[in-house]
Amino acid sequence: MADIEITKNSKADKKVDVTCRECKRSTKHLILSDVCLKGRGYMGPYGDFMWHDEHQIVQCQGCETISFRKTHNNSENLTHFVDIYPNPEDGRDAIDDSHLLPSNLQLIYNETIKSLEFRVSEEKNH
Repeated sequence: MADIEITKNSKADKKVDVTCRECKRSTKHLILSDVCLKGRGYMGPYGDFMWHDEHQIVQCQGCETISFRKTHNNSENLTHFVDIYPNPEDGRDAIDDSHLLPSNLQLIYNETIKSLEFRVSEEKNH
C-alpha cells in the first residue's frame, strides 16, 4: 500500500531559477502557487520506494511571463527531473549576425541550432 502526502503552497513566494521562454535565459522566477506530492511504497525485500513531485505556477521576475514547472525525483535514481511548460526551447531563434562569428565557431553554432531544431521537431512528432 502506498503512502501519499499532499502539501499546498509550502513554497509559495520563494524564488527558483527557471529558463524563461521570453527572456531566453535562466532567470529568477517567483513561485505563485505549488502542490507537492510525496509518496512511499513497499517493494518487498528490496525496501521502500520513495518519490517526490512538485507542481508549480511560476512567474519570471524580469518579464513577468507565467509558466508551469514540474519536478520529480525518486529513491531509485539520483536524477532530478525538471519540466517547464510551455517548453522554453520551442521556437528558439538563431542570431541574425552568425556570419560575423569566426568560421570554426560559426560551424559549431549552426550545427547546434540545427540540432536544437531537429530535437524540437522530433519531440512534436512523438
